[in-house]
Amino acid sequence: GYFQGWIATLADEEPPSIVEASASPSILWPPNNQLETVDVVAVVADDSGEATWRVLEVRSNEPESDATDIQILSDGKILLRASRSGSGSGRVYTIFLQAADAAGNLSDISEIQVSVPHDKRGR
Repeated sequence: GYFQGWIATLADEEPPSIVEASASPSILWPPNNQLETVDVVAVVADDSGEATWRVLEVRSNEPESDATDIQILSDGKILLRASRSGSGSGRVYTIFLQAADAAGNLSDISEIQVSVPHDKRGR
């Protein structure tokens, strides 16, 4: 008939969502000025079942000592410098994540934090 070979395809307009995200370790101690590897893991939900996520950027609440304090690697790995200002309350790195599905829909941006506390008790 007339409709033979016609297949309806529905456009995917639903953005994915980041259900859960974490960084390990979430506290860098001791503050020995070394670069530490932080593993970021995210769980993404999407109707298509094909969604990926990535680290958009990492910001610090303290000025960076040099350009290598924050390095975004592949596969959810980040290098963060375990340093903090001696007079401050501790350094907090904020990691921004976003997911995208196969149709190019983007999730809301999720944030997770990694801290370099002022002392070992986390203060």
